[in-house]
Amino acid sequence: MDEKIKKQLIEFQKNEITEYHVYTKLAKRIKGKNGAVLDEIGKDEYKHYNLMKKYTKIDVEPNKFFIFWYVLLSYIFGLTFALNAMEKGEEKAQVNYEEVKKYVPEFEDIIKDENEHEKKLLGLIDEEKINYVSSMVLGFSHEKSG
Repeated sequence: MDEKIKKQLIEFQKNEITEYHVYTKLAKRIKGKNGAVLDEIGKDEYKHYNLMKKYTKIDVEPNKFFIFWYVLLSYIFGLTFALNAMEKGEEKAQVNYEEVKKYVPEFEDIIKDENEHEKKLLGLIDEEKINYVSSMVLGFSHEKSG
């Protein structure tokens, strides 16, 4: 494997282990079905990390700042905001995955997983927005009736 591809794999590996930690931390905070979905996505990210490790032959540390940042965003602005911010990075990564799959056949499975994650996360985001709007409407109607 040439050095350029290996460097790219190491970068992906770092992203995957970072996202594993973010999703796992968010899953512990968010209860119910949404927490279970985040936990499942986290486990997939860890699986991707290990698949890449098979090729790079090294352990990579997560980006602790990003873990802190996305979890903090979820506390301040809510889960929807944090997930939207993370999704921007996912879209960019998928473009780069296309280049690497010529050298790493399993990347086809990772790309499928990432597309599934995107659908599941969009579902969570939509659900969170609906819950937020519902809470606002209930709050307004309670204000008027009180």
